Amino acid sequence: MIIVTCFALAIYLGISIIKWRNLYNPLTIFCTMWLIICFLAELKLFGMYNYSFRAPLVILIGATGMFLGCILGRHYKLKLKRIPFFGIDPSANYVLREKIYVVLLAISIIVYGIMASSIVGLLASGYSASTIRELYRDSGETAISGMADTLIYGTKFLKYLDMYFAKPVVICSIPIMSVELTQKGKLTLPIALSAVALALSTFVNFGRVNILVFFITLLLAFLIQKKNISKTLKTRVKVIAFFVIILGAILLEYITNYRSSGSNVNTLQNLYAYFAIPVPLLDYWISKVNFINGYSFGFSYISGFVANIMNVLARYNLKPEPYKIAEYFNYNQVDHFIYVFPNYRYNAYVSMFFAFYLDFRELGVFFGSLLFGYAIARGYKRASLKPIYLSFYLLLFQSLIWSFVRWYFVIVSYCFAFILMRLLYKKEDSNVSYTKYKANHP
Repeated sequence: MIIVTCFALAIYLGISIIKWRNLYNPLTIFCTMWLIICFLAELKLFGMYNYSFRAPLVILIGATGMFLGCILGRHYKLKLKRIPFFGIDPSANYVLREKIYVVLLAISIIVYGIMASSIVGLLASGYSASTIRELYRDSGETAISGMADTLIYGTKFLKYLDMYFAKPVVICSIPIMSVELTQKGKLTLPIALSAVALALSTFVNFGRVNILVFFITLLLAFLIQKKNISKTLKTRVKVIAFFVIILGAILLEYITNYRSSGSNVNTLQNLYAYFAIPVPLLDYWISKVNFINGYSFGFSYISGFVANIMNVLARYNLKPEPYKIAEYFNYNQVDHFIYVFPNYRYNAYVSMFFAFYLDFRELGVFFGSLLFGYAIARGYKRASLKPIYLSFYLLLFQSLIWSFVRWYFVIVSYCFAFILMRLLYKKEDSNVSYTKYKANHP
């Protein structure tokens, strides 16, 4: 079955390259990523456990939905009524509210500075990076899981500031910083504060996600805008990007080695696993869903947006059963480690298709992927028109980058980032008419 899936992905990849005529459109990136994943999974290296036909079939259905969604998004636009305030007026220019953005970054830096002081204390007392990461798990398999509340945050207020404020700000800062760098090509106060907030966030979590996302986002921002950037600015941006990538690569290597120090992890096997285990782990969790015959009926797709409403309903014992199922599996796939190799086990990496499968099985996988493909294709088509469009596209693109890990819209902080991003842009006073705008942007 996985051979058929690889063949279909190769066809979709070829069509996407012909259609868009570049290698950085979302469909090409998606197909390339999943083709590599399925190919490596088929090799079953390092004694990786076998999996059934279900996971490759679900991936094939999801990839087909994604392909059709992107094609529809490239050629057709739905005529939807613009949402008051949050909707973007195509006839207006938008600029970043720099003063507000700087204040938000400063507060986030303070939040992560407080957390960083606690982390330094834990490191000094003998805690390892992997142990500290385990403290953050709300529910895990060890005695220290969930102890971040007392050892790192200290108060619930700081924890909520991190989840609902600092994390969304940092998530927003990555596309905004990328857009600002590629458009201005110089260090500004917002860019400098964004870098500090990103560095502190990386330190307190010992994570590599944000650094990798920033690399990819910065590169995409440059490629999408390269036709509108002067030669002088292009050279300046390339120099900045070069040093950023070198510095980031060193940091990534350091974090990786530090997190695995003292363990017997095979580095080569670990690297292989990151791009092969989505298939067996998807198969494992599909079997769990089928065993209990549970459905989340759309709540997995939007759980990050409705999580706070559901928490309120839970106080009155009114939380819907489908949401409870979505919540249960979203926690379990992250907090529980499954053996994929005889001596190694992993968590997460169930891919976005699992959330869609939990909602409505194969139909959910197809239509969920189609909707996501349509949205990201529309975002890509408009990304080169205005900074606000590009920022939103780069933010949405984060969910595509990590589609092989999980459905990103189950993360509350990521969902909050979309609302925050819109608040950070305002209309710029302009005498440019809608007619002139349409003439310049056919």
